[in-house]
Amino acid sequence: GFAGEDGRIIIKAPVLEEGKNINGWSVVKSEFPKVAEQYKAGRHLRINHSKDMEDVIGKSFDGKVILGKDVELYIGRVIEGINPEGLYVAAEFEATPRDPQVRTNILKGYVETGSIGLEAEAFCDTCDAPLNMDSEGRMDKTCHHLNASVHLQNVAVKEYSYVAEPAFEHTVAYPSFAAAVSSTIRESSLLSSPIKIEQMS
Repeated sequence: GFAGEDGRIIIKAPVLEEGKNINGWSVVKSEFPKVAEQYKAGRHLRINHSKDMEDVIGKSFDGKVILGKDVELYIGRVIEGINPEGLYVAAEFEATPRDPQVRTNILKGYVETGSIGLEAEAFCDTCDAPLNMDSEGRMDKTCHHLNASVHLQNVAVKEYSYVAEPAFEHTVAYPSFAAAVSSTIRESSLLSSPIKIEQMS
């Protein structure tokens, strides 16, 4: 089953966009092809950037750099506010979430937002001074431009996660149209079909 209780779900997502996120950092555009290649090579699809094995629900199998004007065609729906000439990294995942609520959240679109999980070298946008990163991933400026934005280079992608509040405005993740339709058809056929209960002996 494409979207049964434990079947696979194909998910497409713009995982990275150019420009600053709400945390004040951006990935330099020259890194976008490298980020796409890492998703093509396979990266986890997780819940809430969790490091618990149970929260890994899938893996990427494709990644590409696309223009904003091609995002709608790629994921099959309009995303408001996309910059048609902006660069985006898009990725495709295969997921088999076992938790029924996670599965419902994905297929019904209750949670549609995502966030890239990465490690990188960080630099001040104003003076290019490197930032120190602690073991928790917090950035500490080594220069006096405390309010300046930050850009990231030498990006190592770890994963992409479904999250309730994303850092980038347009990083969303949608099941493929076929998966969502299959789920809806399956539910309506279950509701309209007589239920057969078999006793185990």
